[in-house]
Amino acid sequence: VVVIVFVVLGQMGSTAADAHASTEFPVLESGAQTRVDGTTVDDATLAEGRRLYSEACAACHGPNGEGITGLGAALTTSALLQQSTDRELVTTIRSGLAANDPHNESGIAMPGSGGRPDLTDEEITLIIRYLRAGM
Repeated sequence: VVVIVFVVLGQMGSTAADAHASTEFPVLESGAQTRVDGTTVDDATLAEGRRLYSEACAACHGPNGEGITGLGAALTTSALLQQSTDRELVTTIRSGLAANDPHNESGIAMPGSGGRPDLTDEEITLIIRYLRAGM
């Protein structure tokens, strides 16, 4: 009888603790994730965004988006990145930023498309989604 009581109480306590833990700390599974804005970002999108960022942006903005003095602003703390829609960012990146543009946090001009006119709007969007996912 004592053994049965401990087994039942142990299972009840475990179930309650597990339920509390799962609501307090949700586990994100790998694969497609839906962002707050309703768009879906999957592992393949992030991998392609990472590749494109490394090729097109890292030389000026740093391999981890930390910025490089005299070349490009930090993207990890960029108000422009945080406050603009994906579409607005594509337009801004396409047109570039003058050194005196109020959105330019480095004071260094950024050429249109970051100097990569071969990038498509879709590729720039992949880079943006990679950046927004926290790199």
